[in-house]
Amino acid sequence: MTHSIFALGGANAVDIVTVSGQTYALISSRSHHALQIIDVTNPANPYPVTTLCDDQGGFDALKLPTGIDTTTIFGNNYILTGSWADNAVQIIDITNPHDPRPIASMLDEHGGFDALGGVDEITTATIEGTYYAIIASNSDRAIQIADITNPVDPVPVASIFYEQGFVPNDVDLAVISERTYVIVTNGYDAIQIIDITNPATPLSVANVRNGQHFDALSSPYDVETVTISGSTYAVVASRSDNAVQIINITNPHDPRPTASVFDGQGGFDALTRAHNLELFEISGYTYAIVSSDADSVQIIDITNPSTPVQVVSIFDNVQSIVDSGASSPTTIVFDDVQAAAPPAREGGGSRSLPLRY
Repeated sequence: MTHSIFALGGANAVDIVTVSGQTYALISSRSHHALQIIDVTNPANPYPVTTLCDDQGGFDALKLPTGIDTTTIFGNNYILTGSWADNAVQIIDITNPHDPRPIASMLDEHGGFDALGGVDEITTATIEGTYYAIIASNSDRAIQIADITNPVDPVPVASIFYEQGFVPNDVDLAVISERTYVIVTNGYDAIQIIDITNPATPLSVANVRNGQHFDALSSPYDVETVTISGSTYAVVASRSDNAVQIINITNPHDPRPTASVFDGQGGFDALTRAHNLELFEISGYTYAIVSSDADSVQIIDITNPSTPVQVVSIFDNVQSIVDSGASSPTTIVFDDVQAAAPPAREGGGSRSLPLRY
């Protein structure tokens, strides 16, 4: 472990965890084959706490690290991070973030694990008191479900393998009517919804393809789920369509298109090869923040999922960014970029969205 160094070369995935009142960012570094832990309790003064490197200190599954997720099991905090090159998942105890401990590795073709080739993304779930990891693996074209209730001894529960033409990129969870579902993006042109209420016998309940009333699912990558006004939605970043698709999955057996937004339309100008997205809430509003391969970030108000609103576009090394959705936008300056303030919503006043860089 190396302290006080930012190992962020080829930064790939990020997650946030709060331990003992402190907030930490966890960032996977493909160039360094490492996981960087940064204390961001004071966002204006982030402090590098620890760098975990592959083949050092007992960490044996961090080569080309990919997705990250965190979970709390019986009071202890854990990181699960995928390794593309090691075909593995590393489990790390970060109950003390200054002294993380490798406690187990799930390795493809070891211990009954058979669907960990080219691990890409990970999510975790708790079902009837048992803790699970759900892992998307590109090379194996598969989903691996593992019981991690005893993190020192993870156990394979089920594997789902796909035919040619389906490459799982991302996974996210939704609990609907007391049943647990996994939403899987296919790197080509589709998403699948799987009922894992009984994790040992996962059941596909719906498949949605681009063109079947859905117009923004070409090369879908990231997916996040959210409940708004009692309905559950999947929000998908689509790379080839330069777009975001919003899908109503309140009835998981019958997903319905709700809205789609495209780069170059309706004021959206930072969705070129949209890649990763996260959802967050501020003051009763729900937002999506979308990153793209074109060195840009788009923030979208999806409080009304059927009418997404462009809020702000942020570009790398651009001095002026104008919100085309506002008739008289106000600009906010953050060092070397300017971001347009959120436009007024119909029915009253403008909103301020706290952005920090």
